[in-house]
Amino acid sequence: MHLTSCPGRRHRLTSGPDCRDRPSPRPFRVPLISRRTTSQSSLLETLKRGVSSHRAGRLKEAEAIYRRIIAADPDQPDANNLLGVITAQQGRNEEALALLTKAIVAKPDNPFAHNNAGTVLLALGRFDEAVAAFQNALNIRFDYAEAHNNLGIALYEQGNIEESIAGYRRALEHRPNYPEAHTNLGNALYKQGHLDEAIAAHTASLRIRPQHAQTYCNLGIALYEHGELDKAQIALATALESQPEYAEAQGVRFTVKRYLCLWDDYDDTFAWTRKHLLAQPDHKIDPFYCLSLPLTASEQHQYTRKWAQAKFAPVYQQRDRLRFSFVPGSREGLRIGYLSADFREHAVSHLIVEVLEKHDRSRFEIFAYSYGPDDNSPLRDRVAAACDHFVDISSLSHDSAARRIYNDKIDVLVDLQGYTKLSRPQISALKPAPMLVNFLGYPGTCGAKWVDYLIADPFITPPQSSDHYAERLVLLPDCYQPNDRQRVIGSTPTRAACGLPASGFVFCNFNQSYKITPAMFHVWMRLLLAVPGSVLWLLESNRWMRDNLRREAESRGVGAERLIFAPKLPLEDHLGRLRQADLGVDTFPYTSHSTASDTLWAGVPLVTLTGETFASRVAGSLLRAVNLTELITCTLADYFNLILTLARTPEKLAVIRADLEANRLRTPLFDSDRYTAHLESAYEMMWHNYLSGSAARILAVEPRS
Repeated sequence: MHLTSCPGRRHRLTSGPDCRDRPSPRPFRVPLISRRTTSQSSLLETLKRGVSSHRAGRLKEAEAIYRRIIAADPDQPDANNLLGVITAQQGRNEEALALLTKAIVAKPDNPFAHNNAGTVLLALGRFDEAVAAFQNALNIRFDYAEAHNNLGIALYEQGNIEESIAGYRRALEHRPNYPEAHTNLGNALYKQGHLDEAIAAHTASLRIRPQHAQTYCNLGIALYEHGELDKAQIALATALESQPEYAEAQGVRFTVKRYLCLWDDYDDTFAWTRKHLLAQPDHKIDPFYCLSLPLTASEQHQYTRKWAQAKFAPVYQQRDRLRFSFVPGSREGLRIGYLSADFREHAVSHLIVEVLEKHDRSRFEIFAYSYGPDDNSPLRDRVAAACDHFVDISSLSHDSAARRIYNDKIDVLVDLQGYTKLSRPQISALKPAPMLVNFLGYPGTCGAKWVDYLIADPFITPPQSSDHYAERLVLLPDCYQPNDRQRVIGSTPTRAACGLPASGFVFCNFNQSYKITPAMFHVWMRLLLAVPGSVLWLLESNRWMRDNLRREAESRGVGAERLIFAPKLPLEDHLGRLRQADLGVDTFPYTSHSTASDTLWAGVPLVTLTGETFASRVAGSLLRAVNLTELITCTLADYFNLILTLARTPEKLAVIRADLEANRLRTPLFDSDRYTAHLESAYEMMWHNYLSGSAARILAVEPRS
């Protein structure tokens, strides 16, 4: 989840030691006047009038005064500085930078002009120059708290999180009651996974500046990640009390409530969110959380494209300063780089690890670039061993990470992260390789013109749906999702050990709770009512969802005891217990992905409902690749009727289950050799297309014979 871009995190422009964005106004101190001025008293009075208008918000009036001074003395440093502030406030950043540069040349020992120039450079996405500007300000005045804070922001934007934390701490050394610095420190600590400290920092900010909506939103995000969903909801509700139209707080609160399965205002909140996204998007709601909402593919693309443009286009526009140029080498094989924060105990690594092991080393050299935490797990060790080069870039800035990838001469960079948790899209936006691919970790478009291809398949993204994706489609013939055939299925516990009744039909769904919608839950309750003695077996994502779903069941006439909640277990043990389920029932519109392949690998059939978005079609693609297309439905009525039929005709379900068990390893879904060959063909097709000078286009991989 991304943190809100609040004033506490942002930079500020200053014209003198007391012209700062304080929690309460302070007297404005008029800047010193250059000795070159012929009439200091006259200039002083003129500047005072300009400053008074400026502080009162009469920007046109103040601008006219500053321009009169500059007309008389073009190099007058204070007027150039103040006019630079106004032009930056009006969004004319290039003009502002020119004025501030003139002010610095005329008066290089003014720390406030350096700070202002750094602020404008931040807005332009020129982070290296911004860092230098703030350091110049601090070289002149080391106790300048705002410059320390702004330096922290510039370092954060570069991806230098540890150094940004140090900057915020230095700002607080010089001004302990600096709420923005506390908030920024909390955001950086959150990014590092130091959730306790992040919560403490946001709480400290709120003690200084109570009821600040954006800080409450950031506190809510940190509490959410810490697992304190009840407190997170309260913090987010408090943010909305202060600022009812605060889009990100509304979006995050809606997400938290969906994790809680607290649906009291579900329809109203979804309607508000949808209207906000489409009518007046301010790019604050993370597109990942839109994937599980009943939006159309066109709506998801429309919003994500605008979000990517607002967030990362400035980074892409600055890529030329890195001087990356791509000249195809004379190597025999291709260098493939996989970029992810999830080379650890995570679904993405479980899915892709065997492909990494099976890549043809005579044709491909495999690099993995990891910027996530090292969990010291056997899975991380296995991923590292599967690659020719495993590079930990977690401590590198975005620029340095991109330079490392570029220096390694990667031909095809595969982003396995997209906009999921811990993502660093800035690295991809710097385009450190000729071909950039969106694959596996993010089930949708990245909405970015710098991403060349999206790996999918003809079921998930039929060619006629290509307008809903910013990337060009690469269609693998069977299924876009790889799988690991080495996953061990543990021993199957008894029903009693699973908390299941001794008899009765077991419907199961082990998705995270945010995927469960009121509409699908209502269908599941209808099924329980229609099948006497049946139970619904769910993953206990958190204790609140358990209580809320039991209450929802009772409101629909279903006894709470018919909902069975399973604790989280290691994958091997989870696969073993799955065999006690009779039938998987899918969520919608965000269907089961790795959860579905786990279910099928354990030998349990799954019924899915498919829509038009990427996320709503993944389970259907998996079923297609395991030769169970008869379990794919297209309407809610068909979904209900098919599940009911299978529950009432156990002999029919037994045949499906026996076929799945007997043929599982012979189906394309679990044929890792076949899948890897198709993926390698896709990479070679992308590369040949690039060498030919052709624009990226839809590529369809021919099935391996």
